[in-house]
Amino acid sequence: MSRRLPAVMVVLLVCIAAAAQAQTVTNETIARLAEITRPDSGEWRFQHPAQPGGQDPALDDSKWTRVRPEHLWNFPNTEAWYRRLIVVPQTLGGVSPVGSKIVLRCAVDDDVEIYVNGQSRGKFHWDQCEATITDNARPGDKYLVALRVINGPVHGRLISASFTWDKYDAVREAAAAHLTR
Repeated sequence: MSRRLPAVMVVLLVCIAAAAQAQTVTNETIARLAEITRPDSGEWRFQHPAQPGGQDPALDDSKWTRVRPEHLWNFPNTEAWYRRLIVVPQTLGGVSPVGSKIVLRCAVDDDVEIYVNGQSRGKFHWDQCEATITDNARPGDKYLVALRVINGPVHGRLISASFTWDKYDAVREAAAAHLTR
């Protein structure tokens, strides 16, 4: 009996270590998936006052100011451009983006026209902004997202902006559900 106890303890310790490693990998994957869909979608290029043709992908925006959501400008009754290039990765957290739907959700002060690769995706007011970037993502695809923000009285701003990727969201939700069991 005394010889079996150390063997059982070794097996038990190996099982505990394996479970801890699996939990670490799961947590790291969830963190990587959350990164791509976090409410702050990262850096945008900003130009004010809005010049004509800011939605044109050929326009050089390299000298525009770099800002993040929550950016504010204090020029009433004016327009500005925000632009962001999205490049579909090969994988994210081990998940292939092939066929994924990518959606932009944003809130602005006051109104916005959303363009993807120069094509209009609609006009929206305040926090009702939701536009499909693509229904069928492929690794390496590039999407220039341009927001023409129309400000009323007081100040204008990009309140929030986030991108959702349906395949990543499904994996993240499944993993989160698994962790809460």
